[in-house]
Amino acid sequence: MGAVTAQLAEVLGWPCAAWIMEESVDADAKSIRAARQMEGGLEVFDLPLPAVISAQKGLNEPRYPTLKGIMGAKKKEIKDLKAGDLGLPPSRRSSVSSRWRRCHHGRPGASFQATYRPP
Repeated sequence: MGAVTAQLAEVLGWPCAAWIMEESVDADAKSIRAARQMEGGLEVFDLPLPAVISAQKGLNEPRYPTLKGIMGAKKKEIKDLKAGDLGLPPSRRSSVSSRWRRCHHGRPGASFQATYRPP
């Protein structure tokens, strides 16, 4: 299992599943059923949402854009949304971001350091 999936889940306080080959969200969008390959079959998990999952190659079939879709996308307006526009309460907006502090800001390629403050 990759470390990023588990580390992100730990920071967010969400459940985690890695190397997923199949997934389905239940009708009321409260849980996800995920499966990964094991020797001799599939291992199936039921996780409450929100959750962090990492997919293995082959989870989905890629959708290739059509010429009509590409031309239509050029005309679409890109909306800039803030957390408040999505209806998130202020306590939910800052619960994760307040644990991270930017130490350095510079152009791409410059060194970047962030520190984590446990809750």
